[in-house]
Parts: sequence; structure tokens; C-alpha cells
Amino acid sequence: MSGRSLFFYAGVICLSVSIFTANAGAFVYYVDPAAAGSGDGSSWANAFHYLQDALGAAAYGDQIRVAQGVYRPDRSVADPTGSGNREKSFDLVNGVKMYGGFPAGGGPMVARRPLVFETILCGDLEGDDIPIADPRIMCDEASLVFQDNSYHVVTALNVDPDTRLDGFIVTAGNANGTPPVQQKGGGMYCASDDPAQPHIYGCRFIGNAAIWGGGLYNEDASTTVACCAFRGNGAVNYGGGVYNINFFNPGPAYANCTFSFNVTSGRGGGICNVSSDCSYVNCLVNANFAEDRGGGAYNMYQGCTPDYINCTFICNEALIEGGAMRDYATDTVLVNSIFWGNIAPVGPQLAARLDVCSMYISYCDVQGGLADINAVDNAHIIWGTGNIDAYPMFDTPEEPAECEPWAFRLMPGSPCLDAGDSSALPADIADADNDGDTSEIISVDFRGYLRTVDDPDAPDLGNPLAPMVDMGVYERAVCGDPGHLTPLGDLDGNCKVDLFDFARLAAFYGVASCGEPDYCEGADLDLDGDVDDMDLALLTGNWLVCTHPDCD
Repeated sequence: MSGRSLFFYAGVICLSVSIFTANAGAFVYYVDPAAAGSGDGSSWANAFHYLQDALGAAAYGDQIRVAQGVYRPDRSVADPTGSGNREKSFDLVNGVKMYGGFPAGGGPMVARRPLVFETILCGDLEGDDIPIADPRIMCDEASLVFQDNSYHVVTALNVDPDTRLDGFIVTAGNANGTPPVQQKGGGMYCASDDPAQPHIYGCRFIGNAAIWGGGLYNEDASTTVACCAFRGNGAVNYGGGVYNINFFNPGPAYANCTFSFNVTSGRGGGICNVSSDCSYVNCLVNANFAEDRGGGAYNMYQGCTPDYINCTFICNEALIEGGAMRDYATDTVLVNSIFWGNIAPVGPQLAARLDVCSMYISYCDVQGGLADINAVDNAHIIWGTGNIDAYPMFDTPEEPAECEPWAFRLMPGSPCLDAGDSSALPADIADADNDGDTSEIISVDFRGYLRTVDDPDAPDLGNPLAPMVDMGVYERAVCGDPGHLTPLGDLDGNCKVDLFDFARLAAFYGVASCGEPDYCEGADLDLDGDVDDMDLALLTGNWLVCTHPDCD
């Protein structure tokens, strides 16, 4: 892998501005291993000690709130030391919303910090896993230390869109069984004849392995996935990070996700789509590896019509073909995206095969341009308008040592600024901004900052649409640049203090200890360690103040 290392760590970039409440008449169940009360799950003081007991009690419309800690699928009040049954999984309950990231001892929703209070769903049933550089090793039967791991850490069967998994780390699943179902989705397996439609938000899938789909496997599942990270997962065959196959039902929708350092011995190091009409918006696909084809993504078979909009593919590698992406008999749409610094002997950025295959590309920055795309057997490359071949001017050297997500912001003067097609922005199907509205046009970038923020110094490309979207996952806000000051209270980086900023502050209102930098994501305006009336007063004191040159 060109000397690259795998790190079983991932960060969720998106910022949530919603405050969740339980439905009227529904129950809220609590889980905290440290609770000293009755253990009936009725409150934080009386919380269940085991997540399986909460899942057993919950019914449609309920919530489960889970405190930080490590939870294993084979443990419950009936099996406190674990049954060792690899078939045990955390089976999502239809219509139940499950939230992790609460501190030990619990707290209100505003106290949730999944990146700080890690809530880990772990398939290492015996707690004997050892650090490894390549998760595919887990599937090797000679590696006995991994042979006790759960086939799937999480399972979602026959669930509807009101089913939610939010704020968890999913790790150490090993789908290497004999029945086909036990070979799919080490981290999570989703399937249904009437499509499974769980909503996965703010989760990290780290260090899982499978024969197919190391981190997540969707089989005729219309899963929506937002603000999630798939990092350091592996597959023996296809789909190191995720594998989607949809013959009969609509495909999954991914928004504001990262696919990093995933590996496969076959095809699709980060992503594999089979006959699936899935979509990817604001997704960063970096440093994935395939021994065969499609280091970043592999799309295959007729009926496969994936859309990649405002995505960035960088530092991916395939040993045969298609460093960033390889298509086989598919209809793929690439818009407002960046393909740079990927590696393969043939088609280092993009490759396509067969006369029934078409790859439509517009408003993209493709290293090497059209001439460097490998198209064989009469594959159709439709080179639309707005495409460029120019170094994107990332906020990092051309070959960043670690290929970390934050390294790919666009610098002032980048040819990718304001160079996209704003009309191509799709509906926010996966609810990246977490406001419950999936019919609106996606309004945020990879970080959760506003999309279509014009840069006054960007070249005028003659696009009549205003404001114009940037290429890639990041929208460059001009606030903070020389001459463009950020007003106090501007939490979303659009140079204006408005309702978006108020919503962000409200999400943290009442937090008594902001702790490390950015714990409260800028809402602690007076820097006294909490978010209170004083911060609200500072924000309202600058209400509608705007320092952007295009303010109305």
C-alpha cells in the first residue's frame, strides 16, 4: 500500500444542530453500566447495564439512550459474562431510535458528545483482539484470536425510516462464517424483502472485516447514512468499507461521510456498488486500497446508477485499474467532484469497461483530464461542461503524508472555488444537516457549514447561478481570510449571524463544561467554559451582522 499505514480511528465531521425529544407517549430507556439503581432502564439512575436488555424492552416509537462504554452483543442480564455466541448481534428494533455518546451517569440530550463519550458496540466477544495493520487478517481462520468475534456487530432487518442508530462506534465484527449471510457486513448487515430503511447518523465503523462489505453491507436496503466514518475496515472479496447490492429496492443514500484506509483483496477498497442506484453527496474517499480494481470505489452491472456529487477522491490506490474509481457496465454520474492523486497502473483516476457502460462527468477536476481516463470495450465517457484538470490547491502539500480528511480544504485561489454547478445539488435524502427535512436541497458541506458561499476572489466562470458551489467536499467560507472578519456569533462560517447560528448555540445551551477546544463547537462565545445566557446575549447582540461583501 505504498508504505501507508492503517489507523483504526475516525472522526465525524458533521455538526448537529437538532435537539431530540421523545415522541409523546413513547418510552425512553437508559443504558449505563455504572448505574447503581434497580436496573429497569427507567432512568439514568436505574439504567440497564446491558444494551441487549434495552433492545428487548423497546417497542415502536421508543428511544434508547446509551452512556459511554463498551457493549458486546452476547451480554445481557441473563449472560453477564457473555455467551460467546458469534451469531449474537445488536438487532435494531423497528421504529426505535438509539442514541450513544452520553457521559457516564447520563445527562440530557445537549450533553451528548459521541466523539468524547465514546459508546462502543464491539464484536470482540472475549476481549482478546490484538492490534493489526490489515483488517482482512481477521477473516483468516489461522488467526484464532479473531475467531470468537461476532459475525455482525449490528443487524437491521425489516426496519423502517423511523429506526435510527446515532452516535456509536461499531468495531471488531468479523463476518467470515460458512452460510452466506455470515460472510456479509462485519460491522453492520442491513437487509429486507420490503427494504430495510434504517437511518444511521454520526457513527464510526472502525476495524471490521468480512468476506463482502467489511464495515457495512446493504442487501436490497434503502439505508440512509449521514455524517459517518468508515475507516480501517477490510473485505476479502469486494467492498472494504461498504457493499451495496440492490436488485429490487432503491439503493442507500450517503451524505457527509468519510471512507478512509479501507482495504480489499478484490474490488472496491472503500465502496462497492452492485446493481444499486445509490447516491454519495459531500463524501470524502481517501487512502483506500484494492488489490484488484477500484481503489476508492467499484461500480458494477447494469442497474447500477450511482451518483457522486461534491465528493473528493484522493490518495486511493488499485494494483490493476481505476485508482479512484472503476466502472463495469454501469451508468455513473460524477458532478462537482475532485479526483486527484490516486494511483493505479491503468486509469489512475477513472476507468470504465463495456459498451453498456456510461460515465457522465461534469464540473469535475480530474487529474490528467479526459485523455487519462481508461475506457475500453466501447465504454462511453460523456465529458460534459465545466470540467478542469488543475491542481486543486489543497490546504496541504500535493502528497500529504497521512491523507487525513482535514487536509483537503481549498486554499484561496484554488481553481475549484465557485467552479461547480449549483443546480446539481440534490435533495438532502440522508438528512446531513439533521433537521428532519429530507426534501430540501442539501444546504451544508462536509463540515456542516453552508454550501454555495461565494468567494469574491474566485474567477468568474460565467455561471449565471449565484451563489456558486465549490467542487469537492468543502465549501470555502471567506470569513477569516484577510479583509473578511468573522463576526462574533457566526458559528457556521457564512460571515453572518442568523438563525443557523442560533440553532447551533441552542444545541449546546446549558452545557456546563465545554472542556477541550471545540468541544462546544464555538458556542462558548465568551470562552468561560460553558454555554449560557451570556453567550446567547453576545450572539443576539450581533444579530444579522454580516461581514461578507455580498451581504444584502
